[in-house]
Amino acid sequence: MNRLMIGTWNMLILGFVLVLIFGCSSGGGNPVTPETGSDSTTENAPSDIEKQAHSGSFGILGTGVLILNEEDMTIEVVPNRTADIHLDVTWIQQWCPACLSFIVKNWDPNTRIFNIEMHTMNPANKIVYDVRFIIELDGSGTYDMVDPDNFTKLFNPAEIPSPFRAIAKQNPNRAFFPAANYIDFFDLYVAQNPNPIRYVLECSFPARCMEPYMISDIEITGEFPPGGGGEVTVDLVVHDSQDDHGEIWLRTGGIFSLPGADILMTPGSTVGDHGISYSATFQNMFGGGSGLTPVLIEAYTEDIVAEPIPLNDYARIFADPGGDSALAGEVFNALTKQPISGSVVNITNTSGGGSPLPINITDGTYFATVVPGTYNVQAIQSSYFAQDTLYDAIVPADTVVYICFGLAPKYLDDPDEALASISGHIRSNQGGEPIVGAQATLDGGPQTGGVIQARVTDANGHYCFYAIPTFQQSNWIVHAYHPDYLPEDLFDIPSQKDKSTPQVDFDLTPLTADAVWRETFEAGPSNVGTQHDWTFQSCTSMSWPGDGTTSYHNTPRNSDILWRVYDPISNPVQDIFYTNGICLLPPDDLSDGYLPDPYEGHQYLWYGEELDETGTTHSGSFIDEWNGSTMAGGYSSNGYNAGWAKTGPIDLSGYSELTLALQSWWEIEAVDPSIQYDALDILISTDDLHWNRLDRLNPLAEPIPDTGNSAKAYTSAGFHQAAIWSPSVIDISSYGGNSEIWLRFDFDTRDALYNGFRSWILDDIVIWPYSIE
Repeated sequence: MNRLMIGTWNMLILGFVLVLIFGCSSGGGNPVTPETGSDSTTENAPSDIEKQAHSGSFGILGTGVLILNEEDMTIEVVPNRTADIHLDVTWIQQWCPACLSFIVKNWDPNTRIFNIEMHTMNPANKIVYDVRFIIELDGSGTYDMVDPDNFTKLFNPAEIPSPFRAIAKQNPNRAFFPAANYIDFFDLYVAQNPNPIRYVLECSFPARCMEPYMISDIEITGEFPPGGGGEVTVDLVVHDSQDDHGEIWLRTGGIFSLPGADILMTPGSTVGDHGISYSATFQNMFGGGSGLTPVLIEAYTEDIVAEPIPLNDYARIFADPGGDSALAGEVFNALTKQPISGSVVNITNTSGGGSPLPINITDGTYFATVVPGTYNVQAIQSSYFAQDTLYDAIVPADTVVYICFGLAPKYLDDPDEALASISGHIRSNQGGEPIVGAQATLDGGPQTGGVIQARVTDANGHYCFYAIPTFQQSNWIVHAYHPDYLPEDLFDIPSQKDKSTPQVDFDLTPLTADAVWRETFEAGPSNVGTQHDWTFQSCTSMSWPGDGTTSYHNTPRNSDILWRVYDPISNPVQDIFYTNGICLLPPDDLSDGYLPDPYEGHQYLWYGEELDETGTTHSGSFIDEWNGSTMAGGYSSNGYNAGWAKTGPIDLSGYSELTLALQSWWEIEAVDPSIQYDALDILISTDDLHWNRLDRLNPLAEPIPDTGNSAKAYTSAGFHQAAIWSPSVIDISSYGGNSEIWLRFDFDTRDALYNGFRSWILDDIVIWPYSIE
């Protein structure tokens, strides 16, 4: 590659598409529509052109979020007029503060079901029809309307529960008159910390009648205890103004009963003028479901053949799973780490039980409570390549399994740009507690130059590698390290194009070993004011010859010495090439180009400088002498620069098992790392003359192809990702017994190009008296 040439509230109003079921009067006559009614031809009514363009069109009376305060049991309505994504929206009404309010009547702390009184006033100066208050399903199961009534058909009812509550049901055609007030009651299931709860208040202009027109009075009796068994009865009423009731089915989807063995409900007594009650009783054959689990209700006018498109609603059945098993994770853009709006997670139970409904992602995360079993998980979005699990994830009882999905944008359509993800947890093998702040590194071995990504575990002990270049190879090594635990490696971890490899898990053994030798670069008695003596030297740039025994970089050079012990807390330094736009910060980098804080303490070892010799503030980089060019990437220095930092002699007498562990933070050019510019080498010697290279931190692989790579960095976290402290853990047991060894750290730009980044920083270099598991 020629080094010189490299250079979307939008609030989702609903997590699904709505298609309207057109209203009918309770007397069975034709509906009065805006085309025939005399009360809707006001100033704000849709024009004839609009009515033709929006047959059965929608209007929005209000959108926003609800904030539930459980301390005083109040609900705050926060309106929002954004409606960027919706089907056939004709107009959005200016909202009034008093047009929607709620009172919490009571709640059940065991099931967390809140009974809510809703007050609604029509803010429009015209009659609107078929008004419904809609709770947006957020995909995580944290809130759900338990007793909706169905006046509007869903686009995909087999997958998405109804979130509707109809207003002005008692009026012909459900006409909602100007300034009229209505009260309705509904139950809302709310998990812990659900806020905000998104809503929309919507209306439509019905044009024809589809029967039956309402399912109401859904009641659930009985219970499903942990592990299966139990019995539940579902009772409901179906209203049909033409009195040609057909079949009513409960579709359990294989969650509670065998797939295909759905339940035909039994008709009962007449209710009112046009209603009939229906009932069905069944058992939980598989121990399926968890919390409020929806069961699809399908009501047909005559029979399935005569009316293939039924009216749909859902019964919510509370099943006690007897544990806390779940699948959870993230869905994001693999190049930017930004959440992907409109993505969907599909979870399939491959062990014979029921599967959760698809989860619509709004904030980049998903959570699905499941029964123990095996599951395939898939993340999809139309602008990205779908990604599913490479193999089925095993979910034990009382366990949350974390699986992340870093999706590749579809403009990366070259086979050599295929990406994958790997995720898992790091826990203690003593009680299974998550290890927070453990470090995981992804290593491809010699073919990639070693580690190509690094991550730090979150509060749950989870980590996620993404944007893994599968064109490079298919099997990887994952290292896990924490100073209080014995490090472990897992070999032959598979990856595949557009796949997420789940459950690459570690259970580390705690240890209480004392270090053989340690350097933290804090204040001490040495020649540079740290714990041990160091020698810093500028040297001649050269390539690693490959035999491992030469006097590599042993030729001193009379030039600037860029290695230094530095305190970034007392003397913060900002890389000027980020502030002037010559270099680009990764999307997840919030540092503004400042040097990072130390791994611990106040000081570290840095290859870089605050100012160049002229005193010009070209600080924070390893560019040394800048030639003034403003081309991307700090293009360029007046020449290459190189240097080494060497310890004094270290005594390893009496030790047979030894591990070198050190913390690196590095940020170098992303152009042609396969040629290993800005080389970062770790070396060891037994005579201070001949040196063996223990590791080179540079990736051998080209970064993900993209324009403008010259302004981007490859870091200790990965290509164009915010650098983090990353461990290098190396077995040096073969050097045990030596009374003197030396460690050396060599940095070499190898040319004058793209040297405007923040370079290599070292901290907490430790030799431990153990070998790696």
